Amino acid sequence: MSMLKKAGVVLCVAGFWGAAIGLVPAIANMQAGSDRVEEKVQQLKQRLSLTEDQTVKVRAILQAAHAPAGQAKAGASDADRQAMFQAAKERREKMNQEIKAVLTAQQQTEYDKYQEERRAQWQKKMRESHGAEGAAAEKK
Repeated sequence: MSMLKKAGVVLCVAGFWGAAIGLVPAIANMQAGSDRVEEKVQQLKQRLSLTEDQTVKVRAILQAAHAPAGQAKAGASDADRQAMFQAAKERREKMNQEIKAVLTAQQQTEYDKYQEERRAQWQKKMRESHGAEGAAAEKK
């Protein structure tokens, strides 16, 4: 094998491993997102007494809602962060509407209570970790 071919093979192998290593964090994030979806499905199944059919539908809704969600980039501008925040808010609203469409009236009432409890927990966490700044953020 000529020296040029050997160099080409080495570069191809190095490129493959470099790409594979670069994918590791993305794969880990996908797994973590999948774990969060499954955790939420199990919480809702228990809290709302979902049927198997409802559980399958809720899982699909949550997976679809979490698929486009990305982490804010450290170097993102304020405008980019605002756009990402708005997009995430719209996805959550759509997801909540779709989940409610799967639920009975009684389950919808319980789901609303669940959402309020989670919102209160988040606000408390924000106040504790950010002080006055967190309290201002929760009003937005």
